[in-house]
Amino acid sequence: MIQIPKPKKEDVLDTDLLKKAQAEADAAIAHYIGEIKRCNQAIRDKIEADELTLLVEDLKFHFDSKDTDTQQAIDVAIDRINTTQKGDQAAGHIQEYATLYPQLKQVQSNIKKLARKLKKQNANLDLLRRAEIQVEGLGLKLKAYGKFSFYKNDTLVSELQRNFFLKCAYCESSFVHVSPADIEHFRPKSAVKIDEKTGKEKVLELKPGYYWLAADWDNLLLSCIDCNRRRNQDDIDGDGETASGKATIFPLADETDRVRDHDTWDDMIAKVRQEEKSRLLLNPCVDDPAEHLKFEMRYDEEGRVQGVFAVALNDSQKGQKSINVYGLNRAGLVWARTREALNLQNDFFALIVSIKGFLRMRKMEGELKVLQQELGHVANPSVQKRLKKLTHELITDAEENQQKSMQDIETAISLILEKLQADQPYLAMKRDLIQHDIKEWAPMKEMLDKGLMKDEHLLQILDKVKPSALKAALAREDESPT
Repeated sequence: MIQIPKPKKEDVLDTDLLKKAQAEADAAIAHYIGEIKRCNQAIRDKIEADELTLLVEDLKFHFDSKDTDTQQAIDVAIDRINTTQKGDQAAGHIQEYATLYPQLKQVQSNIKKLARKLKKQNANLDLLRRAEIQVEGLGLKLKAYGKFSFYKNDTLVSELQRNFFLKCAYCESSFVHVSPADIEHFRPKSAVKIDEKTGKEKVLELKPGYYWLAADWDNLLLSCIDCNRRRNQDDIDGDGETASGKATIFPLADETDRVRDHDTWDDMIAKVRQEEKSRLLLNPCVDDPAEHLKFEMRYDEEGRVQGVFAVALNDSQKGQKSINVYGLNRAGLVWARTREALNLQNDFFALIVSIKGFLRMRKMEGELKVLQQELGHVANPSVQKRLKKLTHELITDAEENQQKSMQDIETAISLILEKLQADQPYLAMKRDLIQHDIKEWAPMKEMLDKGLMKDEHLLQILDKVKPSALKAALAREDESPT
């Protein structure tokens, strides 16, 4: 993952498109507020219904206080729902829904638990049927999420593809020419899972999500399906699979910072800025991933390449969480990075061989010219003539070989620079490989130690993968004739 400069929305979208995006956000807010009001009232209607109250009392009587924990949980949940105050403003309604809905789900879960016990006992079938009906009736949820379509606008999609150079914002794979591009909502629009699921533990899902950001330019990225969609990926050792992919996962260091209520669109944007300090996933358009991630080539005990892996820098929590959630060390991605890294190493090796060849031919040419001058002292004219002819041919060969070596040097450099263009994959990995691994690589170390290549030459190459270079590449596109 590399830092990607993102232009301001005013520089990308014209006035009409900006108005459409704002209108969709406003419509989504109005839609949610209406839905939340309706759901809040429906929840109260269900809880206040005599049938549910009688069911709870019958369940208590039937179990005769043998399951006091479940009964108490039902009482607490119903009491909280009944005592929650109705909100008069948008923030109140949304916050109220966020409070009532989990309580309703808790009532539903506990009634299910009691109903399962009834079924096992094969007793009081009438009570069991009533419990099943109530469980179905309590399955209330916010069914509609509003009409979100602007993020699929052709102009917007085209600008996102251009801004990310047809690469995934997270893993830097070039993929658009072989698989679909997902327009990724960095903050999920419909629901939020507060963290990744790594075992059998349950992960809390919050509804609604950051729905008002569904059409916001700053919340939209371009992603490959493997980074964006949650599914099992092969482990690099081939011994199993691990779930990865962002989906609706959006963890925070402190859940109390989570934006869960608002009055206006501007109010929500301001609260998101406050939430940023707790964000645990890297956003390449905001963060500099190089402060949290590094890529390193690993070898086994016999010196064989194992792959290029993403590693959290200085135990960065944000870096490690991003590696896990985006799946930056999934097998297919590791091998794709490794192939690219080995190709880059080969180009550097070709450069080293060419430079050595050039210097060897230049030294040979100099020594031959000195020898040619000394041939005048050879007494035998016939021998002198033959030697002069031979040295002349050798000098010519040395000059031609120098020219060829220089061409090879230019070719090797151009191949390296080509792999560092803005539209090429895995620039962050290449940056780290050049800056760290290649400098320690034996042939390159020899070049640096002998002064055949200077550190500043490598720094000039590294400049190709800085955000300023990516920004300049976009600028050149803007200036090019259409």
